[in-house]
Amino acid sequence: MACPQPENGYLRIATEIVKQLARLNLSAYEWRVLWAILLKTWGWRKKLDTVPLSQIAKMTGIQRPHVVEAKMRLLKKKILFARGGKLGFQKDYEQWQIKGYASTDLGTGGTDLGTTIGNEVVRNQVIGSTDSGTKSSTDSGTLNRKERNYSKEKARTRPKHKPGKVHKFTPPTVVEVKAYAESRGDPNFNAEKFIEYYAAADWHDSKGNPVRNWKQKLLSVWLKDEIKPENAADALDCGPCTEEEARRALGLSEN
Repeated sequence: MACPQPENGYLRIATEIVKQLARLNLSAYEWRVLWAILLKTWGWRKKLDTVPLSQIAKMTGIQRPHVVEAKMRLLKKKILFARGGKLGFQKDYEQWQIKGYASTDLGTGGTDLGTTIGNEVVRNQVIGSTDSGTKSSTDSGTLNRKERNYSKEKARTRPKHKPGKVHKFTPPTVVEVKAYAESRGDPNFNAEKFIEYYAAADWHDSKGNPVRNWKQKLLSVWLKDEIKPENAADALDCGPCTEEEARRALGLSEN
């Protein structure tokens, strides 16, 4: 059974501030972040302090992105203030900027308060004075459900990035090219010419496509016994030329 005692730690808040807090209509995440920051500041007799997001997330059970959103909304509403990288609670409630909120006595006038969740404004509570006191059109459970649904929808629409397998091309050496050409039956192959040709174009062929497999390129283009007619122009360092010109230069023309 829980048995909290003041001697184990307590939070001193003026009754005047508690009355104003009781009139606030914040989102569930905003309330949780606000109480966490109050505990980390006023709970330690500090006006403001550095409160890491990881500590707030651990105390509230809220994921860090939602902690950031709630904190930014509280700063915008001037319930919190930041100074020198530290956070603090703004006890001057007359500076609070909340839609539908006015720092007046309880029981004066009806007020329609709204809470922003993402891009949606939730009219989650209407407070007004009646004979029986203050009434609420919805409870905090409704707001919690809306926030949970919003978080699920946001997570569902977030694009999933699946890292693919990346093959990094490594240019061959002269020794590697000579050895491979010799294994394919051409011991006199000019490996220096082969490397010089593609290195000058940052290892792109005559069509501007990156060379991904130099062995395949050597077989299909450079070794004369294996040259394919459609790739003949790729074997020469002659700039733009026609297929017939390339075939004639390589000695493959029938004329």
